[in-house]
Amino acid sequence: MRTDIQYPTAADVGRNAPVSRFQSLASARETKKIAEEFASLLLLELWKSMRATLSSEGLDGNNSAARDHYLSLADIEVTRSLVKRDDMGLTRFLERALRPVLTQSAEEPTS
Repeated sequence: MRTDIQYPTAADVGRNAPVSRFQSLASARETKKIAEEFASLLLLELWKSMRATLSSEGLDGNNSAARDHYLSLADIEVTRSLVKRDDMGLTRFLERALRPVLTQSAEEPTS
């Protein structure tokens, strides 16, 4: 779980926390990180679906839990590297879509 983002809590809303604290969430850097993480999750689900269509047996004919675990770890890293390169433009698309939403939520007055 990410620890460098400060999400508003119920206590913050109840105290009418200043809007400036939440504006950091809508910064371009944070928006890009959020878009990258979401794009990575989307690609990972796509990757899992594609992997599910393959035979569950390995090249040696064995189906092992350790093999599946290491393949899932490899899948996570592959999707992260794909997102970092952003050849498909998915991260840029998500970033543009999220920016107004995050900016609006940061500017909304708390009541």
